[in-house]
Amino acid sequence: MENKNNIIRLCANCSEERLKEFQKTFDKDEVKIGDFVKKAFKDNEAFEDDGEVEHLWVEVKEICKDGFNGYVDNEVVLIKNVKYQDYVKVKFEEVEELLK
Repeated sequence: MENKNNIIRLCANCSEERLKEFQKTFDKDEVKIGDFVKKAFKDNEAFEDDGEVEHLWVEVKEICKDGFNGYVDNEVVLIKNVKYQDYVKVKFEEVEELLK
């Protein structure tokens, strides 16, 4: 598993390019219970231009028709509305990375 301090700060173009490349090859059917998916969390879920974004790993505990449910597996540093071990939802289109 990666270092728990998992904050990524990249230029908008770099991170967007990396995300698009991942999403082209991401197959939701490959994800199994116990895998980890990464999602960008923000205090304001509307993802307005201002505010901090933190990219966190979520351990998949349930696979649903529109995404995954699981527990946050990082120590949260920047945002306040999510904390370590919170049970959260990750929609398929929100997955930024997969760790098996």
